[in-house]
Amino acid sequence: PYTMAEHSLLGRVDIGLVLGAACLAMFSGKGLYTRRVPWWSQVFFIAKVMALLCVIDGFISFALKVHASRLLVFLNWSLGFVLVVGLRYVACKVATHLKWWKIPTVVIGDNATVAELVSAFHNDHYAGYDVQAAILRDRNFRQFDISSLPSGARRIELFNGLQPYDTFVRSHPNAFYVIAIDAFRGHGREALLELLKETGVSYAIVPLAMQPQLYAME
Repeated sequence: PYTMAEHSLLGRVDIGLVLGAACLAMFSGKGLYTRRVPWWSQVFFIAKVMALLCVIDGFISFALKVHASRLLVFLNWSLGFVLVVGLRYVACKVATHLKWWKIPTVVIGDNATVAELVSAFHNDHYAGYDVQAAILRDRNFRQFDISSLPSGARRIELFNGLQPYDTFVRSHPNAFYVIAIDAFRGHGREALLELLKETGVSYAIVPLAMQPQLYAME
């Protein structure tokens, strides 16, 4: 027979193992190990998971009559949050210095949307998207104010997207294309989708309602 202290210790270990596995499963389901999720989106999701598991931990401990201080349970999951975020921060920081981590990126859209997306990518260093060019689908493309971009993002090349751009896409098959779909209408949109399918390039479609948000690309 176990003493009360031993019962509580074994109970805490079992609960920790089960909830730890659940935590890893939720991280995996969100794509934290397989996709380039924006940094603050990662932090918010990790915080929500840790808070949820902290509450579940308390309920399970109470239901199984595992004696544990509520403060200790809270501190355990708080420490877990700090540890996970800290380790991911270090991993992302190291990755930014690795050439293979960076993905050459091309943004396609109207002037305002391109400016928003380029700034968003530049401000999220850890996602690894390196914007190298922008194809402007705007009648006023010559008025694009490159000085409005963050200083480190002003080296991008600008192209007139109202002219045929298929040659550019074909000559840059390894780039990742971020496309504001509302910049295309009717036949132009159909031609774009056909080009993407034909060339097999990697791309993300940014819906009109979510254009300013890099998080829409997860």
